[in-house]
Amino acid sequence: MRKTKEELAKVEFEPFEEEVAAEYNDVFHVYVLAEKLQDKGAQKAALAAAITVSDLVDSGKNWLVPTARDVNFVYRGTPEGSPGRRLVIELYAAKGFKALMYNLRNTKLHQYASYDLAEVLNEVWQKREGCGGNSIAKKGVKEYLAEE
Repeated sequence: MRKTKEELAKVEFEPFEEEVAAEYNDVFHVYVLAEKLQDKGAQKAALAAAITVSDLVDSGKNWLVPTARDVNFVYRGTPEGSPGRRLVIELYAAKGFKALMYNLRNTKLHQYASYDLAEVLNEVWQKREGCGGNSIAKKGVKEYLAEE
């Protein structure tokens, strides 16, 4: 029996998702160990590897970000100001906003990761066209009223 296009895409996407998740997990474990050993070369290599993993896409041009578990692991294993923290939270923040909010309902982020995520999202929001200043007032009340 022939599979539909949707079935074929799902078959391909699941292994891709598992592989990328495993790659992120491995890379961030190496980074945390390198941070603890204060091995700058290994830290740099792990960050470069994480960026390489972030560039992987499947045939549908889907790409994945680290999991909340990866974010928490990096935050628990590194000091404040760590470049690994900055990278993992910026990658995590690149998740679609709806998916990000759904994910956060089920996963509690490390306290400092939550603060950093809010900061990254705020920067992105402020750069959006039509934001900043008094953009709500510019829309006017008609934007919020129910149609009659």
